[in-house]
Formats: sequence, structure tokens, C-alpha cells
Amino acid sequence: MFDRISLIVLLLFTIAFSQTAGIYRLNDIVGDTIDILERTQYNLFPNVDNFELAYILKPNDSLFYAVVIDDSLKSLMFKLAPWQIKRLAYCISNAETIEKQIANDEFARLAYEKFWDDMEPIAVIESEGFTTKPSTKTREGRVAGIIYGSTIGTAIGGYLGSQWAIKQIRPGGWQYVGTCDWIIPIPYGYYYPPTYHVNHPLFWTTAILGTTIGTTAGYLIGNLDDNRKTLLQKQLDEKKDWRICCAIISCFPATYVGALTFVQLASTHFGTTEPYWYTMENDPKDYTTIPALLVGIGVSTIIVHLSYELGKVIDHNKAVKAAKNKIQSK
Repeated sequence: MFDRISLIVLLLFTIAFSQTAGIYRLNDIVGDTIDILERTQYNLFPNVDNFELAYILKPNDSLFYAVVIDDSLKSLMFKLAPWQIKRLAYCISNAETIEKQIANDEFARLAYEKFWDDMEPIAVIESEGFTTKPSTKTREGRVAGIIYGSTIGTAIGGYLGSQWAIKQIRPGGWQYVGTCDWIIPIPYGYYYPPTYHVNHPLFWTTAILGTTIGTTAGYLIGNLDDNRKTLLQKQLDEKKDWRICCAIISCFPATYVGALTFVQLASTHFGTTEPYWYTMENDPKDYTTIPALLVGIGVSTIIVHLSYELGKVIDHNKAVKAAKNKIQSK
């Protein structure tokens, strides 16, 4: 048990930190702190050994911290999203129902374990003497949002721009040249491709607007995702072997698929022109294929990113397993 000095230190730390963060009460059942009996009764923080005390801090409306202290005065600090706080409150208010479900339903038991496994080994701050480190935000959601949003937005903008701004002004056909006098007279000539005209202001306004809207929407969605993720300065000891390996291996198929996407879209201007053989009257250098090029690059990047995320999941699961073994061995 804590001695008198330890309790004074804990109290001082709680008061100091709560000045900026504020202690958050999950509900009136457990009050401001969760003790050993409440932890056992409501099956809270099951992966923490030598549990002694826990409480929740709330710096702002979208950020929470769970501070868990063991009997050696070592503290673990978890960054929690609002939905996790709601889940904790639900676990306390419905402890008997959850206990019955866990006892009778294997799927429910695994789901409950996964909830804690995903939270606790990401227990990001481990400190002595109740000193904590400030949190940092992840940018992964915003990066992914920009990649996906810009690709989708460019595809939509390029398609609409091509449909609205590129018009055929002369169909293709055969041009008669003359007759070849062999055994029998044979007419000959050449094929001329259809001719198109592009309304550049309309095309580029639509294409750029589509890219801009898609990128902005992706960034905003990614930012929301970042705000609910847990990432602090000291996090799981995750290796990067799998994510790097998966990303490198995916580069070749990603490049191939991206190039194929570009060729298919550019050759017909998103289905507006004839495939390959056409004349763009006022765009001889085919600058109007730039949206198709950007979509091809985006598709390649998405494939690499998905492969990276797959490797990241593998790395994370390995790190979680190692962290659990480390906690259990203490």
C-alpha cells in the first residue's frame, strides 16, 4: 500500500496536473478515482499489473488521459478518445450485463479483450514520480486523406472537365487519294482522325476545382481521424520492418497499375475522345491529359500506402504482443 509520503506526492501531482487538465468523473458509481476494488468489480484496466489507483484527466472537450498508478508509484498514462471514454462509462454502468456476455459468448469476450488490448499497450507514457510528457498529434490521417481526396477529386474534375469542355468539331473518316491500276483498279487513301476542340477556361477551372475540393475534403476527414488517434511522445516500440518491406514490394505493381490507369484515361480524355487516334485542335501538346497523369500517380501512391498500412498493422500487432509480455513479466 501507499505510505503517507506517497499519498502526499500523489495528491500534489493530481492537484498540479488537474489545474490544466481537470479530473473527469466517468460517473458517480466510481467517483473521481478508480481503486483496486472498483477495478476488480468492473474489470477495468485488466492488463496493468499491480494496479493501485486510476483517474481520468480532461484537458479539453476532445482529449482525455487515463492515469494508472501501480503499487511501486510508477504511472502509466493513456491518451483516450471521447468514444473510449464513453465505452469506459458504459462498462461501469453495465458491468453485470457485460460479465454475463463475456461468460456466455466467446465473441463478446474477444471483443472486450480487444478493446483493452488496443488501449492499454499503447500506454504511451510511462513515468516515475508522476512526471508526464506532453502529447503530440499524428499526421497520418491528414496525409492519407490528402492522397485519397486529391486522387478522387482529380478524377472527378478531370472527367467533368473533359465531358463539358472537349467537343468534337469534325468526325474522322477516309480521304480518297486515287486508284491503283493493277489487275483491277483499287482505290486507296488514308484515314484521318476526328478533330476536337477544348474550352481551356472551362476545362482547367473544373479540373482544378475538383482537385482542390477533393484535397480539402480529404484533409478535413484525415484531421478528424488524427484527433481521435492515440499517439504520444513515448509510444510502443514498433519496428518498421514489415511496413517498409510491404511498401517496397508494392512499388512495382503500383507503378504498373498507375501507368495503365494513366494510359487508359489519357488516351480518351476520360472517355470523351476516340482512343489514341485523334487531333486536339488547340492543344497540340496534350496538356489536357495532366489530370489523367495525376490520377495515375495517385492510384500508384494509394496502392503503396495500402501496402504500407498492411505492414504497419503487422508491426503494431507484434509490438502489442511484446508490450503485453513485458507488462505481464513485471
